[in-house]
Amino acid sequence: MEARAGMWTWLLQRLTALYIIFGLTVHFYVHHFILKPDNAEIAGSRFYTAEQISDRLAFSGGWLLFYALFLFSVAYHGYFGVVKVIEDHVTEKKTVALINGIAWAALILTMVVGFVIYAFLADMNPFMMGGGNG
Repeated sequence: MEARAGMWTWLLQRLTALYIIFGLTVHFYVHHFILKPDNAEIAGSRFYTAEQISDRLAFSGGWLLFYALFLFSVAYHGYFGVVKVIEDHVTEKKTVALINGIAWAALILTMVVGFVIYAFLADMNPFMMGGGNG
């Protein structure tokens, strides 16, 4: 069976949509809805503080992978969703190739910026990734 043009984009759109739903559910449940009574002394709140979340992410390759896939899914789904809408109106192959190239560049830039922000935040916490001033 021969693969049709656009098959992988179509498939990745569906897979990233599923991961976005899964990722949002996990993220909101874990970071926004889990009650932590011991937080009241730290932040005057019963939810996780930013520092507690940062500490948890620092020591878990699983969470790093979860959020890397989440960022990829959101970026891919958004950028290539827009590409497909544009392709409905633009049929010239060079223009379509250019738009796809721009979308891939934007996706890569988004991933790089996400990891730079993570590294910056990690560097602010002396317990994360060996960084910090302490």
